[in-house]
Amino acid sequence: MTVTERVESVADQPLIPTMGLLGGLKFFGQMAAGKAPGEAFGAMNRRTGADMMRIPLGFTDVVFASGPEVANTIALNKAQDFSAEPAWNFTLTGQFRKALLQKEFAEHRHDRLLIQQSLTPKKLDEYLVGLEPKIRAAVMQCPVGDEVDLRRLFKRVTMTVALEVFAGVKLSEAEVFRIGKAFDDLVTANRFVRQARARRYIRRTVRSWIPVKRAHPGDDLMSHLCQAESVDGDKFTDDEVMHHMIFFLFAAHDTSTITMTNMAYYIGLNRKWQTLAREEALALGPELTMADIKELKMLDMIMKETLRFRTPVPLLQRSAIRETSLQGYRVRKNTFISTWTWAHHTNPEVWDTPTRFDPERFTPERHEDKAHRGQWMPFGGGAHKCIGMYFARMEIFTLFHTLLREFEWSVEDDYVLPTMANSLAMSNGFPARVWRRDPSIPERPASEEPEIEIRWGTAPNVLRKVRALREHRVPVGH
Repeated sequence: MTVTERVESVADQPLIPTMGLLGGLKFFGQMAAGKAPGEAFGAMNRRTGADMMRIPLGFTDVVFASGPEVANTIALNKAQDFSAEPAWNFTLTGQFRKALLQKEFAEHRHDRLLIQQSLTPKKLDEYLVGLEPKIRAAVMQCPVGDEVDLRRLFKRVTMTVALEVFAGVKLSEAEVFRIGKAFDDLVTANRFVRQARARRYIRRTVRSWIPVKRAHPGDDLMSHLCQAESVDGDKFTDDEVMHHMIFFLFAAHDTSTITMTNMAYYIGLNRKWQTLAREEALALGPELTMADIKELKMLDMIMKETLRFRTPVPLLQRSAIRETSLQGYRVRKNTFISTWTWAHHTNPEVWDTPTRFDPERFTPERHEDKAHRGQWMPFGGGAHKCIGMYFARMEIFTLFHTLLREFEWSVEDDYVLPTMANSLAMSNGFPARVWRRDPSIPERPASEEPEIEIRWGTAPNVLRKVRALREHRVPVGH
C-alpha cells in the first residue's frame, strides 16, 4: 500500500477519544496522591475505552498513550509515519540540540552506526579491564552513617567513567563534580538562569577539547567524531561534534545514575533481595570479569525489576509526519504522541501485582516480560533502542558487585520515593543508612526479611514530615 492509499484508508476512521479537563485533573491528582503511573493511566484508559487519550489544540493534537501494543507500534514505526526528530526537538528545547535522539531516518542511522564503533563487545571488554579497578576503588570510599545520599557516589563514578571512556579526558575530582553539577542544572527546566549558565559552561568546556582531538586523535568516541564524515559526506563541524558529545556524555552517565539510585532504594527497602544479590557477589572474587557478570543473575533480575518500576526515560516521543492510523484511530498530521512505557510497566491489567517489587518475575520459569514484545521496554525499541544499554549494564554490575561485598544499607520503611523522582530530568537521591559489612557478623537470612509495600506519590512523605514535626514539637512554655 502506498503512502497516498494509506492516508485515504484512514479518512473515515474515528479520532482518538479526547481527555477532558476534569479527567486530566483526576489523573494527575491520582499520581500525586499515591497511585502508581499504570493505575492512574489504566483508570483513564477505561474511561475512554482506548489506550490513548487526545488533547485537541485546533491545528494539531497532543496524544498520551500507554500499552504494550501501542508502544511496540510506535517504537518499530514500520511504515515510517512517525518521527522522533520534531517531538524531541520540542521537548528538549534549551537542553540539547542535534543529538542522536533528535535525529531520524538516514541521518540517524548514519550517526548511530558511527557511535556504535565505540560500543562493540570487544570495546566493552577493553573498557571493563581498565575501569573495574577504578570503580572498585571509588566504591570503597563510599560514606557511611545515617542520611547518606548514595546518588552522589553513583553520579561521581558514572560521570568520571563517561568522560574518560567517551571523551578521552581525565579531570580532577573537582572538575568532574563541576561538569556533573552543570548537567544536573541543564536538565532542571524550571531554573532558567541556572540552565542557561550550565549550557554555556558545558558547551565551552566540550568545545575546548575538540582542537586537541582533531590534532591528536585517540581511540575514544570524541576522536572518532572529529575524524568522521556526516551523512552528506562532509566532516562534522566543531558544533556538530560538540552537540553529539554533550548529549552522549549526559546519556552515558545520567541514566546509569538514575538506575543505580533506584536499585539501591528498592533493595534498601526490601533487603531480602539485597541479601540474595550479596550472596552472588561474595561467591565471586573481588575483581569482576566479563564472564563473572553473567553469573550475577539475581542482580540482573533486580535491575530489570527496577527498570520496570522506574524507567529512566519513561516515554517514547514521536510526531506524525503525515495523517495515519494508530490502533484503528485516525491520527492527524503533526500530532504529538507521548507513549508512556512506564505506565504499562505498572498497570495491573498488564502485569501480575505490578506494585510489588518482585525480581523473580524475570526468571526463565515465569518470564512475565515475554508476554508481549512491548511488555517490557525500558530501553525503547526499533531504530531508537538505547545504544548504550550493554555498556550501562557492565558499569552498573561492576559498581554493585563491590558495593554489595563491602557495604550494607537500609531505607526507612515509611520513606516513599516520589513518583516523578529519578526519571528523565528529575534525578534525585534518597536518605539511606549505610554501614561497612562485617564478615564476622552473620547476615539475617533472606527468608526472614520482611516485605515492604512499594508506595508512590508525594503525599506520603508530606504526611511523614508532619508526623515528625508533631513528635518533636516542644510544648508551649518549655
